[in-house]
Parts: sequence; C-alpha cells; structure tokens
Amino acid sequence: MAQKSFLFLFISLLLLTACVGSDSDSTTSSAELTLPEANPEFSSSPLPGIWLLSYTSNSESEIQEGMTNYSSQSQGKFLASLKSIGEEFIFQGCTPIDLLNFNEVKFKQSGNTLSFANSVTRQLFTDIQEQLSTNAIFEVTNNNQLSGTINFERTINGNTQDYLYNFNGIKISNSIEMKSAPELSTSMELTDGISQLTNLEFPLKCLHLSKLSATYSGDINNFSSSSSVIAATYESGLSEESKGYVFALEDISHDDENSNARLVTSYFEHDSGSIKFSAADDCLPDSSCVVLEVFSVTLDINSKNKLGYEISSRDKEGNTLSQIQRVTILQ
Repeated sequence: MAQKSFLFLFISLLLLTACVGSDSDSTTSSAELTLPEANPEFSSSPLPGIWLLSYTSNSESEIQEGMTNYSSQSQGKFLASLKSIGEEFIFQGCTPIDLLNFNEVKFKQSGNTLSFANSVTRQLFTDIQEQLSTNAIFEVTNNNQLSGTINFERTINGNTQDYLYNFNGIKISNSIEMKSAPELSTSMELTDGISQLTNLEFPLKCLHLSKLSATYSGDINNFSSSSSVIAATYESGLSEESKGYVFALEDISHDDENSNARLVTSYFEHDSGSIKFSAADDCLPDSSCVVLEVFSVTLDINSKNKLGYEISSRDKEGNTLSQIQRVTILQ
C-alpha cells in the first residue's frame, strides 16, 4: 500500500504542476509573460467580458518525507470569460486541473479587489487524505487590468506542498463569447488524413496553454523534465450544445526517455457524427475513435498579441493529423 500511495502522490504532483507547465522545445522562465497594452476604452465598462491572463510560479516541495524532493518553474496563459452571478464573479475558461478550476471559484468584490478563500478535505484512498486550502486576491485597475496571487496549500498525509501563482491580466473584449468578440481573431486548422474533417469550422470557447520545467531528486529517483499542456473547448458550429475539445499533456524526461508521459485526446462533432483522436488508451471498441501512436506538442505563449498551439500526430497506419490553433488580439 505504501508503494501505491507514493505512486499516487508522484502522478498527482506531475499532473498538478504539468498543467501549469513547459514545452519540450522552449525554456521555462520565471519572468512575466508579455501581455498586450490594456485598452483604455474598457476603463468605463463593467468587469464582465473576455480576459487574457498570464501566470508564473516557482515551487519547491517534498513529495514524501525523506524520499523525493521536487522543484519547478511554471508559466501559462489562458483566455476566459468573466461573468457576474449576483454579487459574485466567475472566470469561465478551460482549466485542466482542479487547483486552477476558475469555473468553481466565486470571487467576491470589495472596491477594486476580487478575493476568494476556501478549504476542503477529501479522502482520496483508504490511506490517503488530501486537504487543500486556497487563497486568491486580485487587484483591479481601471476595470481593464488585474494583478494578484493565488496560493494553494496542499497537504497529503501530513506532507505539505505550497504553490504560489503570480497573475497579470487584461480585459480584451466586452463580449463574453469569443466567436462574437471583434477584438479577437481565431482560427483552428484541422489537417486530417484519417477522417476527412479538413476545413470544418470549430469556434473557440476557451483556451489554456502552460509550460513547466521540473527537477526531482531523492532516494528513489533523480531526473529533470519539461512539459506542455493544452486545454481547449470548441463549438462545432452545429449548436451551443455540440462541442469539441482538446486536452494534451507531453512530459519529456531529460534523463530517461522511457519515463516520458504523453497524453492527448481530441474530440469533434460534425454534421456526419463525431470523431475522437486519442493517445490516452481510452478508445472503446466499435467507436469512432482513432488511436494515435506518435504526437508532438508546440506552444506559443511568449508572443505579445498572439497565442496558440500545434499538435502533430499519426496513427499506426501512418495517417497524419495536425491541429493548429491561432489566436490574435486585435488592437
């Protein structure tokens, strides 16, 4: 059971930090990611609308006492719609992990401050209990900029991990839907030699890109890695209920290529049905699901007015699939 507990802690920490992580062909830096200049036209508008947020984090923790130490640098960018629900505000966006799931974080406003605090305890396994405390505070300037921090304190069986994220953000549209925001230009190219979905339109609903570099050291293992994570949600063009999504995680070990973690799942609905592409071993028999044998991930989060991703992959028959998402902020 001790081995099972450690394995869970290790994988949990990898997913937690990789989802705010680094791409295999780029060096992660703790420096702030560049954002466009804030648009003064939004200074007289209410807070709700589409926001572009960036974050960085440096963390050190002990996965299990006396066994493995972990340090990381992470950064990311995401597009989210800030909506008001009564007297509270929620960022509705793509968040690949529960610690950054803004869809469940209800910020309260006091003057120019948005804040949130919460603490939960849950039993993960019979012998593994997790306690997670969250404290977030954002300072809003002129209703078109924000900056602040989110602090997570995560305790599993007495071992505490602290994560501090530094945020900056700008409002880029009064619209709450990306497909109708005149300040955004989005395109998703699906080059598909497998199911002939090329040139179909999939309006973007939200996008979250992140990078991570990490080092593990201790009695069990010593290695470093870098990761890329994509979380995106789409409308298929058929209706509000018909959606597509992309989730990809590529974790590259620089010391042992056999320990690399690669996960990608893409799903798209179209007028002839639906299709799923997966390298996650979750394709069901007799389903419209294509098993991907090889894939690579490239992220663009360092450009000032652009962000996007590219996933290149192929199936076991050698058919290729390329997914390219580009977003440009027009000013």
